[in-house]
Amino acid sequence: MGVPISNVTRRVVYAASGTGPYNFTFEILAAGDIAVYRDDTLLTLTTNYTVTINSNGTGFVTLTATPTGATQIAIVGNRTISRTTDFVTGGDFFANTLNDELDQQTIFNQQNAEGLQRALIAPQTDPTTIDMTLPRAVDRANKTLAFDANGDPTLGISAADVANAVTYATNAANSATAAASSASAASSSASSASSSASTATTQASNASTSATNAANSASAASTSATNAASSASTAATQASNASTSATNAASSASAASTSASNAATSATNASNSASAAATSASNAATSETNAANSASAAAASAASAANTFDSFDDRYLGTKASNPTLDNDGNALVAGALYFSTSENIMKVYDGASWIAATSAGNVSFLRFRYVATSGQTTFSGSDSNAATLTYTVNNIVVFLNGVSLDQTEYTATNGTSVVLTVGAALNDELVIVAFKSFVTADMVPASTGGTYAGAVRFAAGSASVPSISFDGDTNTGIYSPGADTVGLTAGGTQVGSVGLGTTLALQGATSQSGTGITFPATQSASSNANTLDDYEEGTWTPAVSFAGGTTGITYSEQLGKYTKIGRVVYAEAEIALTSKGSSTGRFQIDGLPFVGLPNQFSGSVEIRFVTFTQKYAIVETGRSGNYFRLMFIDSAANSTEATNTNIANNSVFLLSAFYFV
Repeated sequence: MGVPISNVTRRVVYAASGTGPYNFTFEILAAGDIAVYRDDTLLTLTTNYTVTINSNGTGFVTLTATPTGATQIAIVGNRTISRTTDFVTGGDFFANTLNDELDQQTIFNQQNAEGLQRALIAPQTDPTTIDMTLPRAVDRANKTLAFDANGDPTLGISAADVANAVTYATNAANSATAAASSASAASSSASSASSSASTATTQASNASTSATNAANSASAASTSATNAASSASTAATQASNASTSATNAASSASAASTSASNAATSATNASNSASAAATSASNAATSETNAANSASAAAASAASAANTFDSFDDRYLGTKASNPTLDNDGNALVAGALYFSTSENIMKVYDGASWIAATSAGNVSFLRFRYVATSGQTTFSGSDSNAATLTYTVNNIVVFLNGVSLDQTEYTATNGTSVVLTVGAALNDELVIVAFKSFVTADMVPASTGGTYAGAVRFAAGSASVPSISFDGDTNTGIYSPGADTVGLTAGGTQVGSVGLGTTLALQGATSQSGTGITFPATQSASSNANTLDDYEEGTWTPAVSFAGGTTGITYSEQLGKYTKIGRVVYAEAEIALTSKGSSTGRFQIDGLPFVGLPNQFSGSVEIRFVTFTQKYAIVETGRSGNYFRLMFIDSAANSTEATNTNIANNSVFLLSAFYFV
């Protein structure tokens, strides 16, 4: 059975908390229309959970076991996408079948919309030339996703390149650390070079002093000269070492500068990557919003299409064998509704009270042409799908595209042989052209002068309040047809009689039914005439036992009753079997009579089993209020005694047969 489908997201996620219930507010048609996940694990219906569906299609999920260790429970719309119906041209077109199909299609749309909300989608404002097709799987395997100068997807760096980049960044950090160490070492080397130079100057001064002392003493001079030469040689060596240390320091400083520059470049690249990642995240959020908007628009379009189709379906009812009394949705008919009568071969219109012929031309009043469109087709002419060649009178056609009537601004039809759509049709669209034929009225009987009909004349069935044939000044008195093969007479808007074809006779106040016999109204219309039979009724009643009206603790294994009422006489039968007589006391009586009778009437007899009473006979009388039976036991001396609770056993059985008057 179809249910309204709300505009809601077909997914809900809960924090895992016991076995539930976990509610879902989107409508489903069957328990298998949802999928349930415990974290990332898909659960199995019945084995892991059960589904309860409310009358409006929503419901809840109950887990069969506590989700220990789980953090989330997710419920997602998961109806299998398929089509199980196939509407045949000219076949039955039931509202419940259509509603089920539309419900299913709406559910499919909502499932797709929910999935799109979690997808990466280009913005609505992107150029129409974009191509969002991904590279082939074999090409994009182990690659990152990038976008070219047009914004289209392309291959990015490989996973290995990403790993290398991480390695390079680590190396750059290590190089920066090494550069800092080298700079520190260079600074130490420079300090050492400076100390060596100072030492060389001191030693040179000492050499000069030694030369002076040599002049004062030749022996000492010779020794001092030798020492000075050695000292000078040592000073030169130390100066050379100092120069080498300075060069090494400069090289270390240059390497440190290069490493620092590389580290700065890597930092800049990392910053740019972070900025690009933020931009991608922003674009993803925008795409998600656009997807949600598209899903809402799709749902609104589906609802609008359903409403438009329902409005059309309420007015054009299709083909029928007889006059319908309700529209295709089971609702009241609207004035202006149309259908094609297959039994009369004419189009008929509902005027608000009855169905009338929409044309006087019979089966040649219009022609119907059906075409199945190719993609983008605008011109329809020549042979249609049924090999009929299109021909029409200008301004005398109605054009339908997929069942929707087109406005005259949406097509051109000026030559009598072709129809040109303003906008091309889609592949397999159905175009139907109804071409009405011109005709003139002839062979008629004038209303003013009357005349003779040579052929049969048919009238609408009419009703008791609006008969088919009535009289001037008294429109609710006349003749009508209450049903097949039946003629009804009505006076003042009320049926006074009907005659069927050898099967049914209905009297005043009765309604005609199929079958042989006389039908009386459900509520008796009592007559004061002693010679008038004014009621007949058959039915069942539920007999019950009480003691002076008390029923405490009384139980039964059987309570059966049936009756026939003819006029004022009621014939009643009953079978009662007790399993406990309870604790109430007083007069034994059988309650629940189908009609209240006259009090204290001898009514009939009863067969009694399992009672404690010595008399052999019992009679039935109506009670003082006429709404119950009492039992009177008669002994051999014709003395009567009223039965009480003391005469009844827990397993007593009563078989009653009685007549009484009402």
